[in-house]
Amino acid sequence: MVIETETLESTGVGVGQDLTGVLAGWDARRVFCAVPTRDEVLVVNPLTHEVAARVQVGARPQGITCVPGHNRLYTANSSNDNISVIDTRTNMAVSSIPVGRHPEVIVYNPVNDKLYCANERDNSV
Repeated sequence: MVIETETLESTGVGVGQDLTGVLAGWDARRVFCAVPTRDEVLVVNPLTHEVAARVQVGARPQGITCVPGHNRLYTANSSNDNISVIDTRTNMAVSSIPVGRHPEVIVYNPVNDKLYCANERDNSV
């Protein structure tokens, strides 16, 4: 769903099924959507609303975040207990980071340059 912030009008955009996480890219040229039923992240053009790329990641991606200017996107993969690292220049998963059980949400803190991941099944960050 795309919502105009000034008019609050909304428009449905059909890019996939069962989307969970969504993130506007720091460069305003891309929107990233997690698709847990397909173990992928969609890269969507915000002007045309078309899928520009599909990136295979770990099982059941949920939350998404990025570090502005670092060409990296991170997804919390709830069924793999890890975070996928995506190179946004190539739209390829380049590594994974083990975390706690069933990660759901991941955020970046620019003050201390750290990622934080909420792990649902072991009640940890």
